[in-house]
Amino acid sequence: MVVDEALYAQLGADGGGRSRDLIMKEARKQLVTAMREGTTFYVRLLNKVTQFTGDGYIADDSLPISLFDARELAKLAPFVTRSEAAGQRALSQDSTVSQSGLWESEHAYAKVLRENDLDYDGRFMLGPSFGVVVCTQLDEASFHGALMVALPIKRFQPIHVRAPIF
Repeated sequence: MVVDEALYAQLGADGGGRSRDLIMKEARKQLVTAMREGTTFYVRLLNKVTQFTGDGYIADDSLPISLFDARELAKLAPFVTRSEAAGQRALSQDSTVSQSGLWESEHAYAKVLRENDLDYDGRFMLGPSFGVVVCTQLDEASFHGALMVALPIKRFQPIHVRAPIF
């Protein structure tokens, strides 16, 4: 995201970069696909710090800040379909879930959806294994310094994987 936008600012679209609008549009599509298919939305930072707070790569209608909030992910449970029949039962039994699933809900993730994201019945239900993972290769000191301001770290669970010493 950062590199593409910098290339775009320096060299334009012909230089291999992408505009912020295009970056956000593509990120939204990837998020919606992960939600629908029940796969992991993987945010790969490598050894860079990407700003997701403030004026960073966040927008309610493409990548909401709640993407990084484990409590908001937990609120998605009523919108998960385990099978078509189970999904229909969940919709009919849970009065907080409309017949449109996530589409007409008050959940923050609903704002990223567009009409063309809906299924044939005009609904949007999440796949059963949807989740969000943010991965960085920064060392622990850089993580605690730079990423604390770039990401809402207090909203999710960081895990430090140490390499084996043998």
